[in-house]
Amino acid sequence: MREDKALLTSPDILGHDDYFIRRIFLAGSIENEKAIDWQADLYEKVMKGLTKNNREDLFNESVVFFNPRRKEWNPNASEKELTTQINWELSHLTESNIVFFFLAKGTISPISLLELGLMIRTNKKIIVVCEDDYFRATNVSETLRFFRNQFVFSTLEDGINALIKEISLEL
Repeated sequence: MREDKALLTSPDILGHDDYFIRRIFLAGSIENEKAIDWQADLYEKVMKGLTKNNREDLFNESVVFFNPRRKEWNPNASEKELTTQINWELSHLTESNIVFFFLAKGTISPISLLELGLMIRTNKKIIVVCEDDYFRATNVSETLRFFRNQFVFSTLEDGINALIKEISLEL
């Protein structure tokens, strides 16, 4: 059961009568004990930013965030559990019209790089934050420049501000 209509956390699914104009997937570093819970920070700051801009109404009717970070995850998950998680992520990546990536220093995040590779050649809006000390920051930056002529943010704060602007402009 979801506590917050605007935030969907794996393995929860949308209800049949849930309709959202903006579907935002939170892709990026989750590596246990290496990556902070940046998704919670982003969600809170976006809500505050929209409230500050008098757009808090968006959360009630128009915006949903898909968060793949489970509150509890078994690092020794069975094949079935892992398959469920993978399919949840791929389904919600596909459903999303904005994908927010955060690649944190001190992490490797190979699945996030795979997801970025999948999304880079789509028409989806992607916002990418790649901290300067991320081990493949130059690869990420140059690939986005080459395929999309797109800027990569180096701080989570800058990426969050870009997301708030994107949500506010689109609705």
